[in-house]
Amino acid sequence: MIDKIQLTLYEIFGYFLPGVIAAGALAVFYWAMCIPAVPFPVFKIHPDAVGWGSLLALSYMLGHILQGIGGKYLGGIEEKVLGENGSMPAAIIASARSRTAEISGVKPCEMGPNTLFRIADEYSLRKGPAGDRDVYIYREGFYRGCTTALVLLSFALIVRALRGWTQLKFPEYVFFVSSMQLLVAALVAMGAARICKKRFERFGSYRVSRAVFAFLVMSKERECVSTQKTESIDV
Repeated sequence: MIDKIQLTLYEIFGYFLPGVIAAGALAVFYWAMCIPAVPFPVFKIHPDAVGWGSLLALSYMLGHILQGIGGKYLGGIEEKVLGENGSMPAAIIASARSRTAEISGVKPCEMGPNTLFRIADEYSLRKGPAGDRDVYIYREGFYRGCTTALVLLSFALIVRALRGWTQLKFPEYVFFVSSMQLLVAALVAMGAARICKKRFERFGSYRVSRAVFAFLVMSKERECVSTQKTESIDV
C-alpha cells in the first residue's frame, strides 16, 4: 500500500509549504500568549526523527486547513472571469455558453460561471491533453495557501510585539528584538500576503480561461470532423 502513495506537486506546494509558514505562526502565537518572558532558544532547534516527522505531519495538516479557509474567503475566481463583469470578453463567454448548452442540455440563461467552467474543464480533459492545467492548479493552490498563512503569521507577529520585549537566546548571547522590529516584520508579511493574493488570482484566471478556450477549440474541431465525415458519406 505504501509504495503506491504518490506525492503530487499540489501536496508539496499547496499543502506542505504553506503549512510550514502556518506552523511557525502558531509557534510564535503560543510563545507570545503562554510564555512571553522566556527567551526563545534558537541554538537548541535540533529535532530528532520523531520531531521532524511530527513537524511534517503538522505542516501537512495545517496546509489542508489553510486551503479550506482560502477556498471559503478567496474563492469566486470563476465569477471574476466568467461573470457578467468578468475579465473574459462577453462574446467568448456567450459562445462557450451556447456550445455548453448543446452538450449538456442546460439553457444558457440557467448556466452560472461555476457550471460553465466545470463542463468546459471536463470536456477539454476528456477530449485532449491537459496542457498547463496542472501547473495553474498547483500554483494557484500554493499562492492561496501562502496568502492565508502569511496573514496568520502577520497576526502572530503583532501579538508577539504587543507582549513586550522579545528575546532570542544563542549560545554566547541573547538577542533582543524590539516591538517596532516585529511590527515591521508583520507589515512585510502582510505585504507578501497581498502579493500572493494577486498571484493566486492570476493563476486562477489562467486555469478558468484555459478550460474555456480549450473547450471552444476542441468542440469546434470535433464539429469540423463530423461535418467532413458527413460530406464523405454523402459523396
